[in-house]
Amino acid sequence: AATVGNCLAVEFLLGDKRVDPNPQDYGGKTPFHAAVARQKLATVEILLVHPSVEINRRDRGGETPLHVAVRMDNIDLVRLLLSSLKVDVNLNRTPLGLAAKHGRVDFVKVLAARGDVDVDWEKRTSMTPLLPAVENG
Repeated sequence: AATVGNCLAVEFLLGDKRVDPNPQDYGGKTPFHAAVARQKLATVEILLVHPSVEINRRDRGGETPLHVAVRMDNIDLVRLLLSSLKVDVNLNRTPLGLAAKHGRVDFVKVLAARGDVDVDWEKRTSMTPLLPAVENG
């Protein structure tokens, strides 16, 4: 239901306590990942506010739905996700670093404006978001 943007079905299923709102496919993606990847804004909105939906769940590649939104190059989707303070902007390879790597200044500004972004975050690559931003102009 989330994949095709069927909001009525999503709301119905979320209301049924027997339904797991966070099942993962073979790649570790949840319905929330799928709704973000397919850019179903209305469905994302519903899932984003539901208390049982794990909005920061990582897939097997380590990406959260926020990473997916940045990769989809959809600033409105990124803004929607950032409207929830429950969205963790510092998980794994940060979305800020991803936006900087791809030279997306508009995304960097939106992400940095959130205030809780760790701009000095280093993990696997030993790089802060500044390095890929400089390298990619």
